Amino acid sequence: MLNIKWRLVAIIASIVLLVHFLWLSPYLESQQPSQDGNLLDDTNAPNHENNDNDTGKGAGIIHPPAVTVTVTRETGAAATITEIVKETVYAADVKEPVVERTNAAFVILTRNKELDSLRETLAQLESRFNHRYHYPYVFLNNEPFSDKFKEKIADIVSGECHFGLIPTEHWSYPDYINQTRASEARKDMAERKIIYGGSESYRHMCRYESGFFFRHPLMDKFKWYWRVEPGVKFACDIDYDPFLFMEKNNKKYGFTISIKEYILTIPTLWDTT
Repeated sequence: MLNIKWRLVAIIASIVLLVHFLWLSPYLESQQPSQDGNLLDDTNAPNHENNDNDTGKGAGIIHPPAVTVTVTRETGAAATITEIVKETVYAADVKEPVVERTNAAFVILTRNKELDSLRETLAQLESRFNHRYHYPYVFLNNEPFSDKFKEKIADIVSGECHFGLIPTEHWSYPDYINQTRASEARKDMAERKIIYGGSESYRHMCRYESGFFFRHPLMDKFKWYWRVEPGVKFACDIDYDPFLFMEKNNKKYGFTISIKEYILTIPTLWDTT
């Protein structure tokens, strides 16, 4: 009788262990050992068994959406240029604050050889103002911009870049100008040490800025313009939008500083104004 009793106990114990094992089996299969020997719960992990695109190292890993952030760094111990480097990072939810803007752009008359001084100016303009608004830029030149110029400029600004070529008729003499007399006048002014007296290109620039720049096709879609000169400095933060201020206050023209004019560069101005 004793042997029969222990046999029954052994059978019952075996049945209990079998049921217990069958009950825990799905849970044990869902546990995966990590490199340090700990178990990682993978019951909620996405199933990639039938994903034909998951190949190679890192297959099946799902990243949050990629976003672009701007990182500033100074080059050199006494650097004046701030390089703006765009890096791609992963973030779960990065949103820029909504900033009110208007239909406006920066317009810059420049040349390929002014690349370094222009980059300094743009780095300051971005840091002081445009990194919050991302207004576009229009760059104009009487000669084609080089690929290097376009790449270096596009890398440092946050707004869209437009590069335009000035038409020859906007950067030359009108038909009614006596070019022989004009050449003699430049020579005379150069001999008298008048600033820009002998420069022909300076006269073309003044004429263009006085009435042609806004006729360039790239400017047609913009309502407001902010003219920026290569080499200028921005000494402080601009904590408001001048474009919006002018628009909301019915302004037409604004300036930051007016320098004294050299009388000898345009003597007829004083008798007619």
